Amino acid sequence: ILTGLDYIILISTFVFSLLIIANLQPENYGIFSIASATYLVITSVLQSFFVLPFIRTISRYLGKKDFTAISYVYGLSTIVALISSIIIAIIHFEASPFIAVYILGYPEVIEYMKLLSINIVTSLIAALFRGFLLSLKSYRKLALSRLADGLFYIVGIYAMVLVYDWTVLAIVIGTDVYLLFSCLVTVFLAIAETRKRKIAFKVTFQKTLLKETFSLGKYFIVGNSLAYIFIRWDIFVVSIIVHDSLLIGYYSFAKNLVYRVRFLFTKVNALLYPVFSEQEASSDIRTMNKLLKAGNIISLVLSTPIAIFVAIFSKEGIILASVFIEKMYAYVNASNILAIFGLILIPYALDVAIIPYFNGIGEVDKLVKANSILLGSSLILLPVLSLYSNIIGAAIAYVTSQYLRTIYWVISAHKRVGINFRRYVNTLISSILSIIIVKVSFDTLEQLLVGLSIIVHSHISFLIIPLLLIHSLITYIFLVR
Repeated sequence: ILTGLDYIILISTFVFSLLIIANLQPENYGIFSIASATYLVITSVLQSFFVLPFIRTISRYLGKKDFTAISYVYGLSTIVALISSIIIAIIHFEASPFIAVYILGYPEVIEYMKLLSINIVTSLIAALFRGFLLSLKSYRKLALSRLADGLFYIVGIYAMVLVYDWTVLAIVIGTDVYLLFSCLVTVFLAIAETRKRKIAFKVTFQKTLLKETFSLGKYFIVGNSLAYIFIRWDIFVVSIIVHDSLLIGYYSFAKNLVYRVRFLFTKVNALLYPVFSEQEASSDIRTMNKLLKAGNIISLVLSTPIAIFVAIFSKEGIILASVFIEKMYAYVNASNILAIFGLILIPYALDVAIIPYFNGIGEVDKLVKANSILLGSSLILLPVLSLYSNIIGAAIAYVTSQYLRTIYWVISAHKRVGINFRRYVNTLISSILSIIIVKVSFDTLEQLLVGLSIIVHSHISFLIIPLLLIHSLITYIFLVR
């Protein structure tokens, strides 16, 4: 039941996010993205610093059944995270005018940035306690936490929309409200779990324990910090170099839309992480290697047709959405940016298969190397391409950096298990052939129904069915050979 509700919430929040994007319109959505960028970068870095080593340490002591150590880690991590996030939130609040005016060049976002400061605290604490539930393997309460998060996302923001209409202020305050209530529910669920397991909340400073905690997660801290900075820092660059809230709205729309499609691959990720965990690394390494190879092929088969489909039919997809949400048509000029971002689904799908493998066998230092390539290439490509090719250049730079990181992962996996690149090529060829067939069919329908193209556009979603059927057939033929 909870799994079914999880999918319903995922779809509901996706649809609601489209309503927000459509009703704000591109320029206001760009303003909201600029105002959110600073606190999101800070929150992401804090989460990688506190949450990841916290999860690893709790899991380690849970395996030893050392509940005394868990109590110390639980109490100390919570207090340090709470105090740190409050201090940083206050600094963010006070520094908002300087950042908005002298760095971003958007004085109109000052008040929004101030209002969003509280989310540094609520987001970190919620992530910390969700990590606690995950490390304790309390999957039922973790699922309830995710359900509450999705529910409050819809209810909290819509409640503010009823008060302030579809404005940036409504979305900002609604975001504050939803994150606050989501945080409170998550904390309540985590406390209930600790009482059930009789885990105390001890705040005594343990230098050795603290050192061990960060030592276990040092590669995760550095590696994920690099990745989180990459995910968010592009808005800063685009704001400074492009400096056009309308184009930033287009960019944010395309990027966020594609990233919300990632839930298609998170289930694959969730299945592979337990198998590739350190607890399983000492078992049958041959089986793990086979799973890695199979995971890569499955990821390609799932992601490649969808990525190419988005790249080719991005404009038609926006027109389709405007049939149901009329104001979405304002983003039709973002179709080229969406087409570029659609290609990011391929490297992301491969990453969710390869990264758990290397983390599971203990080679977590590769995470730092991979994300150094990710952020390092972005530091060069993003400013240069944004300067010379405007917002399109920014999108190309972002996607290129993702591919460079994935190339590193694929090469590392090949050295470890000997990947059959022929299967990679066969999968790509089958996807391209499938897309060509669907594209020709679509163009033929448009010509036959000239003057009634809106009918074709409104039924484009049905094209995904023959696309996937044809793709599966051709892929099967290639892989069998």
